[in-house]
Amino acid sequence: MKIPKRLRKEDYRFIKIIKKGKYPFEEKWNKLNNYKYDDKELQKHLKKEGNYGVLCGPGDITVIDADTKKLQKRVENCLPRTFEIVSGSGNGKHYYFKCKDLDKSLRLQDQDGNNLGDIQYERKQVVGPNSVHPNGNTYKILNDESIKEIYKNELEGILWDMLAKERTNGNIIDESYEMRKKLTGKTPNINVKDIVNLEGFRKVAGELQGSHPRHGSETGRNFCVDPNKNVFFCHRHQVGGGPYQLIAIIEGIINCEQAGVGALDKEKFKKTIKIAKEKYGLEDD
Repeated sequence: MKIPKRLRKEDYRFIKIIKKGKYPFEEKWNKLNNYKYDDKELQKHLKKEGNYGVLCGPGDITVIDADTKKLQKRVENCLPRTFEIVSGSGNGKHYYFKCKDLDKSLRLQDQDGNNLGDIQYERKQVVGPNSVHPNGNTYKILNDESIKEIYKNELEGILWDMLAKERTNGNIIDESYEMRKKLTGKTPNINVKDIVNLEGFRKVAGELQGSHPRHGSETGRNFCVDPNKNVFFCHRHQVGGGPYQLIAIIEGIINCEQAGVGALDKEKFKKTIKIAKEKYGLEDD
């Protein structure tokens, strides 16, 4: 068995796995017992038909371990084509990326809590290509392209609705409704889609996704708008709110990272209402 050329890099590390197995058998494999691709001990293990794992983290290796068609479709439609492996089971796929700013592995689930897969990073491993599945089939290379670089906020932007513990924007509210009602007895009838130019935005998981109107985006995918819920969400800062908070951010009344409940006090809110009318032509009833 051979490690493919695509993975033969000095800063990549590999794990010894038993023949037709899926899990490491050496203790402390994620800290001490791992090997460079040309290590003699690892090569001896492979010659005896042992499997191997690719250690995530070193060399910024990040693997999206996609167990379901839903996750596979999202990755293939929304992320760059990259080094891609199909499991010996024929169902799962591994998509290799380099993510320099990721700090931990992430579990991916649907809205009902069903497992979709994982984003594997530090101290995690995936079975390497050319290894043999317990059923006798081989982990095969589907796409031998170079491993693409990607940023954490791009991953979160594409997969936000599948992130388990990290899913926060489901709780984002349009606080301006309550503030406006408190000050005037009325609720606003303006919508976030009237504030930003949505040309070029793409529809992902029922939302519109594009570049943040204030601080921009390196990927063009860090900002989401949900016109139905009348809220926005910034994946860079993991914050969101309603139309008045969005105007306040664009106009520099508050910083993006300050968005959320309590971001607009009475004076800031009045100033935002004035700008909404005078600059954006947006008026409540």
